[in-house]
Amino acid sequence: MSETLPQKARSQRGRPRAFDRDQALEAAMRVFWEKGYVATSMTDLTTAMGIASPSLYAAFGSKEDLFREALDRYDSNFRNLAGEALNSNAPLRDQFERLLHLSARENDRQTPAGCMMLMACEQRAELSPELAEDLSSRRAVAVALMEQRLHRAMETDEVPADIDARAIAEFYGTLQRGLSISAKTGATPEELRSVIASSMAVWDTLIRAA
Repeated sequence: MSETLPQKARSQRGRPRAFDRDQALEAAMRVFWEKGYVATSMTDLTTAMGIASPSLYAAFGSKEDLFREALDRYDSNFRNLAGEALNSNAPLRDQFERLLHLSARENDRQTPAGCMMLMACEQRAELSPELAEDLSSRRAVAVALMEQRLHRAMETDEVPADIDARAIAEFYGTLQRGLSISAKTGATPEELRSVIASSMAVWDTLIRAA
C-alpha cells in the first residue's frame, strides 16, 4: 500500500533537517570567538548554527570536538593572513608591522575583537588537559612563523646574521597577544595604532643587536 499524505508528513518531520556544514562551522567559530569556549553554551551554538542539538552532535561530536574544528578554521585563516604578510614584497619591518595590525584588528568591524585562541587560553584551568595542551601548541605558531621569516632574512642578508631571531619573534609575539587583549577589552583604534607605532620604533635596535 502506498504511503498516505499524513504518513508522508510524519516521515518528513522525523528526518534531520539538511544544513550547510561549512556555514554552521563558521557560525560556531564566531560564537566561540565572541564568548570564549567556557562561556559558550550548547544553546548559543545551536541558535547560531541554525540546527538542533542532535544534528550538532551527529555532525561534530561533542562541544570540545566542535571547538577543535572551529580552531582549525580560525588557525587556517590566521596562517593565510600571516603568510600573506610575511611573504609580501614589502620590507621586512613592514611585514612585521602588518602582523601587529592583524592582531589588533583596529579597523575590522566584521569579526569579533581579540584572538579566539588567546581567549580560550585564559580559561585554561577550566579546559581538559588535552585541549589546554592543544591550545598551547597552536599559540606558538605565530612566534614560529616570525622566527622562520627572520632566519630567511638572515640567509638573504636582509638583517645581520647574528641577530637573536627567537628573542625578536618572542618580543613581537608578546606584543601580538597584548594587542589582542587590548582590542577585546575596548581599546580604541587610535590607542592600538599608537602601541604598534611605539613597538616598531625599536625595530632597528633589535635587528642590530648581536
